[in-house]
Amino acid sequence: MTIIWFGWHSQDEPTDHRGKFHCPTCRRSTTYVECRSSTRYYVWFIPLGSSRPAEAGIRCLECGDKYGYEAITDFQDQLEKWKCPKCDRKWPITNVRCAVCKVRPDGSPG
Repeated sequence: MTIIWFGWHSQDEPTDHRGKFHCPTCRRSTTYVECRSSTRYYVWFIPLGSSRPAEAGIRCLECGDKYGYEAITDFQDQLEKWKCPKCDRKWPITNVRCAVCKVRPDGSPG
C-alpha cells in the first residue's frame, strides 16, 4: 500500500508599494499594502515548487482585509459634498463655508 501525501499552501506576500485609500471595513482613510499571492506545492512536507506570483490586490494595514485594486479610488470623491447657495460650486462636507463667496451651506455669511 502506497500513500502519497500531496498538499499546497497559498500565501500573500506584501510588497514595498503602500498608499492611502478609503477602507470599506474601517470606514475611514487608512494605509494599504500591495500583496502578491503565491502557491507552494509539497509532497510529504518536501517543497516541490511554487507557482508564479500573481497580483492579488491590496490589504488594509488597520483591519487586515483584502480588496481588489478597484478599492483604490480617490477617497475625496467618496466624501459628501454640499453646494454653495450663492455661486453653485460644490465643496466637501469638511469645508464649513465656500472659499470663494464666504457663505455657509445654510446661506448665512461666514
